[in-house]
Amino acid sequence: MQKLLLKICNDINFDLKNFGALAGGDINQVFLITSTNLEKRVLKLNKTAQFPDMFKAEAKGLQLLKNKSNFVVPEVLHFGAIDGYSYLIIEHIEQGNPGANFSIEFGKKLAELHQNSNSHFGLNHANYIGSLPQKNPRILTAKDFYVYHRLAPQFSLALKNGFEFKNYRAVLSKGHGCNPR
Repeated sequence: MQKLLLKICNDINFDLKNFGALAGGDINQVFLITSTNLEKRVLKLNKTAQFPDMFKAEAKGLQLLKNKSNFVVPEVLHFGAIDGYSYLIIEHIEQGNPGANFSIEFGKKLAELHQNSNSHFGLNHANYIGSLPQKNPRILTAKDFYVYHRLAPQFSLALKNGFEFKNYRAVLSKGHGCNPR
């Protein structure tokens, strides 16, 4: 692993001094990398063949969040592939202690983020939900978007893996349960 991290850091002109694994996540390996001049970055790593374009999509998503929200979002510094592995390098943000009003401020920022609107549902690129590819075609109604591009793929995967659901076809065909009212 050290050789791969050194190779990535060499390719992006990051003079690697040391690295350590970070906790969290089940899909990617995540490291805190530190340079000889003590710059810190977060490096995410996975197998390119297993998760094609995951980090490209994540980089786009992080940029969208940065542009459309008041949250602190890490800057995407690099992404690419090397020796069968994909990587994403983002700004390291030190963990702080939430203040007394953290939940209230977080809720306000989340509400502000959800005030962003568009004439359609979907996104300008495919992405992932965990390890699963997620398509985001532009659809005019929330019901059709969620039924056909969120619920149907999940039902299909569950059925493929041996789970059974009563009336799932009715849910998909009529959109029952898809209207948040």
